[in-house]
Amino acid sequence: MIASAGEIQPTPQFRMITDIPYRALGDRSTARCALDLHLPAGVLKPALVIWMHGGSMTSGDKADEFNRKIGAGLCRLGFAVAMVNYRLSPGAKFPAYVEDAAAAVRWAVKNAESHGIDASRIYLAGHSAGGYLALLAALDLQFFGKDKAIKGIISISGQTVTHTTVLGERGAVGGAIVVDEAAPLYHAHSTPLRILLLAADQDVPGRVEENQLLEATLRKLGSKHVVFKIIPDRDHMSILERGIDPADPVAKLLQEWIAAE
Repeated sequence: MIASAGEIQPTPQFRMITDIPYRALGDRSTARCALDLHLPAGVLKPALVIWMHGGSMTSGDKADEFNRKIGAGLCRLGFAVAMVNYRLSPGAKFPAYVEDAAAAVRWAVKNAESHGIDASRIYLAGHSAGGYLALLAALDLQFFGKDKAIKGIISISGQTVTHTTVLGERGAVGGAIVVDEAAPLYHAHSTPLRILLLAADQDVPGRVEENQLLEATLRKLGSKHVVFKIIPDRDHMSILERGIDPADPVAKLLQEWIAAE
């Protein structure tokens, strides 16, 4: 076990190992590069969901009440969960936070088996900005090439065009849609990855359409394992808040989709 990580009191559902560094802590800028590992009780070699939190890449923390609830909820669904902190804008600039997401994947691939996790079933996932980071880190060929280190991607209400925070870092003003190297859509290619895209029927304006476009583009380029679903009677936050309830259709979809691999 890494010396700086700490294990908290276990519950009947899971135990959690906190503050595991996934990048070298050589300077203060990488102090946020740590993750909390949630391990479900009674599940032999669970799949791992590497979870990137939302917050526009400007806010959010793996240990805040909301994200702890998400980690615990996903764990109750039977998944191991790596709840990831990453560097935030404006202190960090694109592509630093994408590089952090990729580094978290590399840590997971290297360390999964030692924690009893099935290293052949690792998914990079997130909500909103976290979904954007998951898509971009997994689709941009500079990180893992076509020999993917993970099984798939789960993006819940994630941006597929260039993120507004990235545009803000560049000094852009107005609401222009940009698709460049900072957009998951820009990096679409024929990929063996299993990709699950979810959006709410009452999501932020344009979010459904940009996910539809990514799905169509991936399929046109030859990707055969892409699923996009619009979740009814949900908004940008309730799609996730309600979706971790084991009885919720989103939770059942996640379980069935991963089990169908």
